[in-house]
Amino acid sequence: MTDVRPRPGRLLRITPRQGGALAVVWLFLALFFGALYRFADATEHHAYNANSTPPGVVTLTQGKKYQLSTKDGQPGLAARGEQIATANCLWQTGTTTQQPLGITGLGADSGAIHVVATFIAPASGPVQILCSGLGPVFIDDADDSTPDLALAFVVLASGLAAVGVSLGIWALYQGSTASRAADEPVDN
Repeated sequence: MTDVRPRPGRLLRITPRQGGALAVVWLFLALFFGALYRFADATEHHAYNANSTPPGVVTLTQGKKYQLSTKDGQPGLAARGEQIATANCLWQTGTTTQQPLGITGLGADSGAIHVVATFIAPASGPVQILCSGLGPVFIDDADDSTPDLALAFVVLASGLAAVGVSLGIWALYQGSTASRAADEPVDN
């Protein structure tokens, strides 16, 4: 009886031409996910998304801790001469009047890029938060905050591009060594 199992190492063997074609496919997919990243980044409403504006109302849960962010974080506040200690933040719901919001500022050495303060939600449901002295503020971890699809797309695009470039380099190298071997004279 004949053994028909594939030999080890032969199952995934590809030619340089096949590797080049795969590299093109992977690079095309990287471009596609890169375009999706640009689209998602332009439509999301987080402090770290380019050209985004904060939502007017966010959904919060009373007693839960949230983060208050600005587009340029602590460095931007310092550049404008603003401080968290002097910020005046107010909150209101559809049924309440504006009330002071107690915020706890993060130190300049906190390592946060956009987050400048935290606060405990004073009410549950849709809440509007306004802060004078900080510019537009974002609550990126609000209950109704959208997931960061732009991050997923940029990671996918980067990974696919890395694999595509690697495959392309491999295919070029294998193709050049195969053509050199074919050009060398054979000694008998």
